[in-house]
Amino acid sequence: MNTKITKIIDAAWEKKSPVVEWLKFEGDIRTVLEEFRVGEVTALEAVMAIDELVAGHTRRGSVL
Repeated sequence: MNTKITKIIDAAWEKKSPVVEWLKFEGDIRTVLEEFRVGEVTALEAVMAIDELVAGHTRRGSVL
């Protein structure tokens, strides 16, 4: 696994963020991670964006 992505997951885990559930989503989160890999977003931006996506899914009633 990409070291930078591992760092994102570790940071999210430390703050008990729902971003650790990113593996359950394919589309939007994959896009965020791809953008991060090519340097278009910072690690913090990626964590925040994924948190928002996960929270949005939760608010709409999706089961995590």
